[in-house]
Amino acid sequence: MFPCLIHIKTSKINFSAAIDELIEQILCVENVIRVVFFVKSEDNNTYLNQLAICREKIGQRFLFSLVAQPPLSDGVSVECEVSFLKANQFDSLEQRSVEDYFYFVVKKGNQKAVFSTLISSDLTLSVQKQSEEIFSRLDKILKQESMPINSIVRQWNYIESITEIDGCGQRYQQFNDARSSFYAQTHWPFGYPAATGIGISSGGVIVEVNAVKNANLKPIDNALQVPAHKYSEAVLMCGTEKVASSPKFERAKLQDDKWLYISGTAAIRGEKNIDLLSEEQTKITLENIDDLLCRAAMTAEDLVALRVYVKNKSDFLAVKKVTDKLPLGIAMIFVQSDVCRPELLVEIEGIAQK
Repeated sequence: MFPCLIHIKTSKINFSAAIDELIEQILCVENVIRVVFFVKSEDNNTYLNQLAICREKIGQRFLFSLVAQPPLSDGVSVECEVSFLKANQFDSLEQRSVEDYFYFVVKKGNQKAVFSTLISSDLTLSVQKQSEEIFSRLDKILKQESMPINSIVRQWNYIESITEIDGCGQRYQQFNDARSSFYAQTHWPFGYPAATGIGISSGGVIVEVNAVKNANLKPIDNALQVPAHKYSEAVLMCGTEKVASSPKFERAKLQDDKWLYISGTAAIRGEKNIDLLSEEQTKITLENIDDLLCRAAMTAEDLVALRVYVKNKSDFLAVKKVTDKLPLGIAMIFVQSDVCRPELLVEIEGIAQK
């Protein structure tokens, strides 16, 4: 019930040809659930054209998101992360739909999982309105599957121009306000989901969700950081609400005492960011991740995949110099992306398995 991951990349410059090459390789993988394409897309007109190409070529063969974060590997035009299930990981795998959007339902024993990818239908709306629309659609999926909101175990949140302030306030805060309102419909006895809130250069708001029912879930805190959902107003920006909502996620989430989802992690101690050069920020970020691994009775040797978000392309080699010291065998992808605080230059998320 826990997806495996592989990375596939292409050097083709033409976008349509690049997607064709990637799809050809993806279709060689069985039981694909979701594919995340990391692409260069500087404006929404370009993004919508690229999205139309992907929809025409992919149809409903698998969930996909087009994430406007250019790959940083030399010569790579598009890179994708493929989530799939091995045959022994499930009893049934079914595609279902609500209205005009589809999702996957996976069952194994008494466990049930829902995988969905939700893309904003109107990029001209505020981040608040786009987020509310997406959470409304997610609510319909979960209700149709009799899955409570608190069954969400992992969430990826991509927000266009994440640190910008528009007429509705800071964009990341607008998203947090919408998420908090959605989450407030239920209690969270096993902690909030693990999550990443990260910037994209175009594409509005995209939310990917993994939810699971009848799993053993445990939130993992970091002794070096204040839990994000307990942040004080001193580090929150203005949004649409009179009182800013804290980001509702755990530093990590342990599933069935075996798999660890590590949330987007940066150079923050307590609740304040560490304003240093990218190499030092990367070291501090990995120290924060080490603390989470330790508390889950794991080590860096248990890491199976990392996503590394680098704000400035010029910092890529400095960041990679640090991550190159990690154990071999970790699937890593490096992309250029804005981070949720202006001073932060690096963010890293990951998956570990005992």
